[in-house]
Amino acid sequence: MVPLPRVLPPTSPRSPVRPLDPGVYTLTDVRWGMSLDLSGADDRSLIGFGMHGWENQQWEFSRLGAGYMIRSMHSQAFATLDGFNMQSGGVASIAAGSFPVCWDLEVLTHFDSEDEDEDIYARIRWPNSDLAWGLAGEHVGARVRCLL
Repeated sequence: MVPLPRVLPPTSPRSPVRPLDPGVYTLTDVRWGMSLDLSGADDRSLIGFGMHGWENQQWEFSRLGAGYMIRSMHSQAFATLDGFNMQSGGVASIAAGSFPVCWDLEVLTHFDSEDEDEDIYARIRWPNSDLAWGLAGEHVGARVRCLL
């Protein structure tokens, strides 16, 4: 699954929004091409890292109310907001925590014609807001943040 940029280009091949099938997914940031990784340094920070597919890059998506909870297959911890600061431009880091929270997913499907795998494009947002997941930069170890 690929977290989407805040605005999709008008020429993006896509099908209508649809629900995500519960299951385990690997997430790749479409802008920087890095996988979302539960940091081995603290088992808490969500960061961008090169794709290797180990458990710390595997995320379980399960229905929770009108949205989804997202859980690390490595630590069994849940993706949650880690402090939100409107004074710093409406930015919050995403971290692994003990309590599940509900995330809103805008899911679009894109079939890659070069292989048989289905790439799923999704924008992960805090419910009823414009806060969406994204990497803080293009370097390895960049934090995953919720940005306005």
